[in-house]
Amino acid sequence: MASPRHPFRKGKENLGGLAAAWGWTGPSPVEDFANHSVLRLARNLPPGSLLIDAGVFDGTDWSLMGILAGATVIGFEPLLENRKLIDDRLPVRLSEYDQTSAHTFLHIEPGEAVPRLDWKSVFTEGSRAGHSYIMTAALGERVRALNMTTRYDYSSISDQGYLTGPPNMQVEEIAMTTLDDTIGPYLPFDHIDLLKLDVEGYEMGALRGAEGLLADGLDFQIHHFGAGSIKHGD
Repeated sequence: MASPRHPFRKGKENLGGLAAAWGWTGPSPVEDFANHSVLRLARNLPPGSLLIDAGVFDGTDWSLMGILAGATVIGFEPLLENRKLIDDRLPVRLSEYDQTSAHTFLHIEPGEAVPRLDWKSVFTEGSRAGHSYIMTAALGERVRALNMTTRYDYSSISDQGYLTGPPNMQVEEIAMTTLDDTIGPYLPFDHIDLLKLDVEGYEMGALRGAEGLLADGLDFQIHHFGAGSIKHGD
């Protein structure tokens, strides 16, 4: 039986176990992969792997690492302002590695499960490696349209304490879809190598919408928790 891939192995040097990754301190892991960082999970993916980046924000961490690794990145980012940040920031970071822009937005209408644009019209076998395809939707347990509240750089579908009160609040109608509705029915993939969730307390909703995929197994799953997520999440 072949030995499993070790995400923290660099050549013959064992850089430590998965638990050690959570102890990262020091310079940005984007610039220094000798540090203990979970971002190495994305950077060390084999070309052609599938990385799900739920909660892309500006794309300069997980999506960037997946692109540099030559993976196919499927992102989910429902908020327009964050997608503007992706357009502004991700190409700049890629240029530092002598790479051109490598992301495509796939629009999902609120209340619909998948983009109206046919996947085959945007995807070719040659474009699979090192590109991020970003769905303009949130991940959850079912397909629906909903209003999402934002405040400064914070946003969440769940009821978060820091998103209460009238000052500086904005509401945006967004689409929610599920991984089970997108991976397989729309995207012709049958295996996820790395699933990263940064959905501000709605992790269980996103996982409930992926029961079929999770039953088939995946290699790694990363959840990002802030204080609000731990307090108010399911």
